[in-house]
Amino acid sequence: MSGWPNAPAPHMGLEIRPIRFDIDLTRSVPSIDVMFYAVNYTRYDLELRELDITRFNVGSIPALDNVPLSADRHVPAMSSQVVYCRRNLLDSEARALSHSPPGGGSGSLAFVARAYRGRRETQYGPVSSIAVEGSIRCPAV
Repeated sequence: MSGWPNAPAPHMGLEIRPIRFDIDLTRSVPSIDVMFYAVNYTRYDLELRELDITRFNVGSIPALDNVPLSADRHVPAMSSQVVYCRRNLLDSEARALSHSPPGGGSGSLAFVARAYRGRRETQYGPVSSIAVEGSIRCPAV
């Protein structure tokens, strides 16, 4: 891994790049969504079965942990797919986030990903900290 801040982790045929995050407190069940590109550099199709955000930080609120891949995803050879991690927020997390200023912002996340070709595993990460931009939608007051 490079010594530069936010440098991407080296890949072994699979690369995971964050696109953006959305925290929506206006839904009946508040949630967090994080969008990624899953890039397959191999000559073989891969099944992305695990992409777990182990820690997500935004602003001064406590970290959000354990945001899982929303669904397994097929990533064809030499191509990329958009994939999502999603989970509902706990009441305490939604309350803490409701005090943040609405709009855009920067966050950082830590994650690990695993894809498979048959039984053969390809791992990306663990990535300890990478920046991501996004938004927080709060109810109107």
